[in-house]
Amino acid sequence: MKQRILRFLRDRWNRLKEQGYRLLEKAGLRKVNIGHAKPWDAMTPAEKAAFQHSYSNHASDFGLPSWSGSNAEALRQQFNAAASRVRENAQRITVQYKPFGIKGSGVSGGSAPVRFFEYIDPGGTRFYYYETLAGRFISAGRMSP
Repeated sequence: MKQRILRFLRDRWNRLKEQGYRLLEKAGLRKVNIGHAKPWDAMTPAEKAAFQHSYSNHASDFGLPSWSGSNAEALRQQFNAAASRVRENAQRITVQYKPFGIKGSGVSGGSAPVRFFEYIDPGGTRFYYYETLAGRFISAGRMSP
């Protein structure tokens, strides 16, 4: 019983914090880059590789077309739109510890707190989106059943 109450309070606190974050975003006081924010032509080779990795692993989750280097900018926009829909329509938002690393940073990956967005579409498919607490995109895709 005590665990259920603590979980309820933690979830409620996270929802209140998220409402505050969204108000700050709408007011323009907090900027969040959803997905891979830089245009394809402005990305470094490491950023291009990171985007291509994200796209190759998760495009099919969102029903996006296969990778094509000549259409990279259009595919980036489609991927970001799909990731944005998950983030904006999430029914549950929590803070969790997830392992991740930033390619090319020279720092090995580790576990860090992230904001985890979970969206269930009308067909029952579960999607996720997560970002650093500072608002930097990490990953988005379909959750395993």
